[in-house]
Amino acid sequence: MHEHIFVDGKADILFNFGAPYQRQNLNDANGNCILSRSNLDAQCRYPIIIAQSGMIDLIGVRFRAGGLSVFTRAPLNKFTDLALDLELIFGATIRDLEARLFEALNDVEHQIALLDSFFLSRYVAPTHASHKAYTLDV
Repeated sequence: MHEHIFVDGKADILFNFGAPYQRQNLNDANGNCILSRSNLDAQCRYPIIIAQSGMIDLIGVRFRAGGLSVFTRAPLNKFTDLALDLELIFGATIRDLEARLFEALNDVEHQIALLDSFFLSRYVAPTHASHKAYTLDV
């Protein structure tokens, strides 16, 4: 199955508990990757295609344009068009959340409560200075 994802200025966090899938950036031949773990699919400037084979079992969070910035001090503009391991953005605590989400696979309401709790605990009031405080080379 192929899903075409068009440019919409939004970032997605995907917790993948199923089969690996391929992410193809339509503007960059080097932008193809196989994703088997949970990841941040950052804002895209170009359409992508997701090629899935095997069991699909994931839960995700879609952020409005710029919305992820209040949950991290990472410079999100450096991640444009990339799919990144969540640990680069949120640190090792994301693995605990991932494990608890996996334990609650058959209870979507509990998974949503876990996600709400995690993101509420990470809320950072938006200020211009807070976005410069964190650097990450990718």
